[in-house]
Amino acid sequence: MKDNKFLTGVSLILFLFFISGGSVMVTAECSCKNKEPIPNIENFSGENTGQNPVIPALRTSSSLSDHLQISDIKVDNVSPGGRNSSSASSESPCRTAGSGTGLITEADTSWPSPIVTSLYPDSVLAGSGELTITIDGNNFIPETRVFWDARDYTKDYLSIYQMTANIPASELGTPGQHYIWVNNPTPCGGNSNIAIFQINDNGQSFPLTTSPLTLRILKTQTEQTSFLVQNLPKGLLRYNLTLSKESNSPFSFFFSGFPVWTSDPQIVWLDINRLLIKGGDANDRIRNGTGEAILVNISIFGSFSGSGQIKCTLNEAIADDGTRYGSGYTVLPVTVGEIISFPDTIGGMFPLPTDPDRDGLFEDINGNGRVDLSDVVIIFHNIDFIMNHQPWWPFDFDQNRVINLNDVVTLFRMNSM
Repeated sequence: MKDNKFLTGVSLILFLFFISGGSVMVTAECSCKNKEPIPNIENFSGENTGQNPVIPALRTSSSLSDHLQISDIKVDNVSPGGRNSSSASSESPCRTAGSGTGLITEADTSWPSPIVTSLYPDSVLAGSGELTITIDGNNFIPETRVFWDARDYTKDYLSIYQMTANIPASELGTPGQHYIWVNNPTPCGGNSNIAIFQINDNGQSFPLTTSPLTLRILKTQTEQTSFLVQNLPKGLLRYNLTLSKESNSPFSFFFSGFPVWTSDPQIVWLDINRLLIKGGDANDRIRNGTGEAILVNISIFGSFSGSGQIKCTLNEAIADDGTRYGSGYTVLPVTVGEIISFPDTIGGMFPLPTDPDRDGLFEDINGNGRVDLSDVVIIFHNIDFIMNHQPWWPFDFDQNRVINLNDVVTLFRMNSM
């Protein structure tokens, strides 16, 4: 029942009944036929061993397995030594009811998994509206489903050679590749091969960015960040963004607010990791030549040590003249650190460092509530400890993104002021 395997659902029904001392035995087989699978009665046999030459009808049903159920078997006009007939219908994976008469020849081989040969169209420009794609191939049935990146966008079954899918505009906003395949239900089915659909940049991008460009926070600390757009050539009428993070990210994020110029602001939490942002510029504050403009502000809370990112994806943006901006995507890298105590010279640990002036730099290395020469001595002896065990940015006193002797000198000078 795996891809590219053939499976024939064949089962046997046995009926034995007695009327006036007579009996008739009927056997029937059902197979999934190639391309348009229907049940067929096969190897039918009838034998009247009694005296009653005519049996008006017999109806019964039987579930033979999880994969096949034969129902409504009818036997008419069974005559002694004569040729007999029957009909069958099925609610099995053999999709549609069918019938047969007399001795049916052997079934065809079972039909294979579906095949995709081409897409039309196979590409669009980013920012296109809702799109219907025609999928050409083979072995499609009415139950065939069309998947776009694992999302079911099936529209219509046209024939065993053709399906259509309806792709919403929200899937077409950003350049990149997407995967399309079809699936037939098991056991006579499975997944097809994968076809590639390309979304091309239309040259009219929506240049998203963040402020700050990267964020470093401490555990239990909260910081605000903004997502912005830069230099839109045709202004902005409305926009629709999604902010998202991985479920195992070491932080949480929360909506903080829209800029004052935003009209018709909306937020929708799709789940705990995805936030939908919608807004407009009814007051025409963003025009050609405008520099950076904030679209949304969020707050980020550090949960535990680690790193992750917040993705901002453009779903839709409309310019003042009604045209659609194409691509829009940016990422805010987030690192969360946890400060621990420094070792003292006699084998113990100092209290946790503190930030007396709340500037983000932890000058009170030994945690005694003040900044003095003892802190300079401790950091001098613990440069490697910082690099191996501490988040480095609270101790980067000279702000050069490297922990070295310059930070010791800078802290000494801070004590001398």
